[in-house]
Amino acid sequence: MVRRHRTSVSETNRLEAFRVTAVGEWLIGSHTNTLPEAAKPQARAAEPITWLDEHTLRLPPAPERAEFINFVRQVAERGMEAFTFAFTAISIERALAQGVGADEVAQQFKKAKLTLSKPVAAQFKLIAKRYGRVRVYDALTVLELADDLALRELSANTSLAQHIVYQLSPRAVVLKEEAVDQLIEEMQERGYTPRVK
Repeated sequence: MVRRHRTSVSETNRLEAFRVTAVGEWLIGSHTNTLPEAAKPQARAAEPITWLDEHTLRLPPAPERAEFINFVRQVAERGMEAFTFAFTAISIERALAQGVGADEVAQQFKKAKLTLSKPVAAQFKLIAKRYGRVRVYDALTVLELADDLALRELSANTSLAQHIVYQLSPRAVVLKEEAVDQLIEEMQERGYTPRVK
């Protein structure tokens, strides 16, 4: 806090003395380009970054940490206490889905002069290794076709290509469920006879 003046108050709550400080004097009239020493911003030491446990990082804010804090918010969940972030399986999967890999996490921690905890590094590598092998989707439909050329033909003549989530084989694709009625209608308009199970 910058003091502009100093006062002295008596026991009866009456002003006894008043003195303008160098900052007050500068504010009142001098307005030179140079601030008085008392008004110059003082650098404050940032609180240290610490691991509270194997998966929870305490990351107090500081201007030089802004980029690192934004990165940690991508790969970890907000913790229970102020300025804490917890690395969970869900947050790691979310990071992987956004294209952030284990190597990038280790690199960002190294850049911030921190060490990624061994359990978090191991969990990241394990989830990254398994990521994408098994996925569970709700509200999807499988379209099976009679021959290998039918998929190309339907993609060219209908909006099928826009609704494919994953191609299982040349004859089978996974579709978004909400698109099924529209696709059946488009197929029937073009002379196809889809069978719905």
